[in-house]
Amino acid sequence: MNTSTRPEILESRIAPASFLVTSDALFIRDAALPAATSDILADATLGANEAAAETVTTSDAAVLLGTGDKLFFDTNGNRVADGSELVLTVTTGKAMAFFDDRDGDLRFSRVEFRGLAVSAGFGGTLNGSIFGDIATGLDGGDNFTAAANTFTLQAGDITGLTVTGGAQTIAAGGNISKLKVGGPTVPEFANAADSIVTGTAFDATEANATFGGKNFGTIAFAQNAGDKGGSITDVTLLGGADDIVSGNGADNAAGAGGAGGDILRVKASNTQRVQVFTGSGGDSTNSAGGDGGDAFDITVTTGRAIEPSVVFKTGAGGDGGVAGNGGAGGDIGRVKISGPELFAGLSNGVGGKSGASGGNGGAGGNLSDISVTVTGYGEGLLLLSGDGGDGFAAGGAGGRLERITAKTAYIAGDFDVESGDGGKATNGLGGAGGVLSTVTLSVGSGQFGTLTALSGAGGDGSAGGAAGGAIT
Repeated sequence: MNTSTRPEILESRIAPASFLVTSDALFIRDAALPAATSDILADATLGANEAAAETVTTSDAAVLLGTGDKLFFDTNGNRVADGSELVLTVTTGKAMAFFDDRDGDLRFSRVEFRGLAVSAGFGGTLNGSIFGDIATGLDGGDNFTAAANTFTLQAGDITGLTVTGGAQTIAAGGNISKLKVGGPTVPEFANAADSIVTGTAFDATEANATFGGKNFGTIAFAQNAGDKGGSITDVTLLGGADDIVSGNGADNAAGAGGAGGDILRVKASNTQRVQVFTGSGGDSTNSAGGDGGDAFDITVTTGRAIEPSVVFKTGAGGDGGVAGNGGAGGDIGRVKISGPELFAGLSNGVGGKSGASGGNGGAGGNLSDISVTVTGYGEGLLLLSGDGGDGFAAGGAGGRLERITAKTAYIAGDFDVESGDGGKATNGLGGAGGVLSTVTLSVGSGQFGTLTALSGAGGDGSAGGAAGGAIT
């Protein structure tokens, strides 16, 4: 941590401002001051919020940027903000950038850019890579929201962020939209981002949050009753991501459960593996459960890698309370997956249970319009639509599985497609089994493994069982 004596602030910053990270010392300068000004007098990290953030993260420097502000890295040490050294531009909202002298050489390097805490509504451009997390970690008073070993994710969206290199976790308490990550500087088979997550998914996916010199081992996030989980939309990844996970909907004791977050319109290229998981619906004490999040319009292209895999799973519907219906499981649709070799597994969430005195079980998630193309070895394909939830008045219908096309030069694993079973009914008809329709598999020179195609079974009910799904 920078222990230099902090002088009195001589003048307010001019907005928009530019800041300069030194490469031969541990300072972030106000770039508006002449180059001859000493680093101590030009220090831009003098605010109380910045000092508090440095302390809790054990960082050497933290600087707060507002809308229109820019951050430069002084590669040549001339104390001038040269255009080629631009690191970060804040387009909307605010951000606090953290730097930590990891190697102890008393100077900052680019790899010591160790995190970006942002406000609600943040957007901007980060040139190159960041070696910490990007997350909604600034409250309305520009305070970094962490204490001791706990980082608290703030509600709020990240929208319009471009990172031309790589990132670790990108997390928002609200929605993430219009995100672009990756580029030529990302090594082959490396991720553009390790994880892209919203809401409850941050803690569920990651073991810690990294800002400055500290890994926070506890990640907290608070939702209001019945809140919808944050969605992830309009994302382009040049290098892929391990995890793209939207948040769960919140439970509700006084109304309907919140819907799980959706994942929509995502393109990931040259990825080794990716998991796309949507949020589950929240439960309700006296009303309907929330629907699981959907995953639609997603294209994934894998590169040549060791055992590449693409896995999708949508969230389950929440359980209803009293006489409320169960929520529907999330749907998956309009997905294209391709690569020289890969395993692909796509499965839908199950429908939620109804209340104990009334209501219907939620429908299982549907899986439709899926294209998988493998130019080499198909390591296996697993497609499972969701089971319907159990209900009082009626069981939920099993999810449909339809319009599937898979083409591989050689199968080295199993091919398994199964539509969902219908749910049971306590005082009515069981749910219909899911239909299995229009599934096409094309194989080139050889075939190993087993081929399985099953439509869903109908659910039992006190007033009669339902029909199983057709295969057409």
